[in-house]
Amino acid sequence: MNDSVKTLLIAVGLLIVILSAWFFLLYDPEVSKIAEIKLETQQLLDQLQSFQVTQSQVDTLVVQITDLTKKIAAHEARVISKDELPGIVQQIHKTGRRHGVKFQKIIPDYDSLIEIGTVSTGEIYKLIMHIQLKASYRRFGTFLEALEKLPFMVSLGEITIAYSPESFPRLTIEMEMILYMDEKTVSES
Repeated sequence: MNDSVKTLLIAVGLLIVILSAWFFLLYDPEVSKIAEIKLETQQLLDQLQSFQVTQSQVDTLVVQITDLTKKIAAHEARVISKDELPGIVQQIHKTGRRHGVKFQKIIPDYDSLIEIGTVSTGEIYKLIMHIQLKASYRRFGTFLEALEKLPFMVSLGEITIAYSPESFPRLTIEMEMILYMDEKTVSES
């Protein structure tokens, strides 16, 4: 072999070694970094697309918010004032009589007023009414069901049922009925 062929083979070998070194040391890590960056970019784009909402989703949300606003307004309208309390006690009494319940006492406990939250009209307080009555299980149950239909908000607290063989099937029942009053009413008390 002559020197020029040898030189050419050495040059080609060196060129192959240099290109291989360049590929494995410089180009390949850059390609893998680019692939990682592309993958991260795609993941970020997917996350961004998941944050986008369609107009129908917005419309559905608007309808849900409107419904909830109406429900809140309906509940707020069922909050009582101090002036309404005598009429409310009469309504409870009348509802009980209609369902065969005999009231022995109904006592509002103004000392137990507790602030429970805020509505558009101000603060809401709960007023506990201590009630003692006599009724059978069935009549007491129908009375409790009828409380839901009253035009003001009512919830129940503790209920104690006492059984006596002498008065069976009538039971002596002590219960806490909770009414909800607005801020103006409480400040007047």
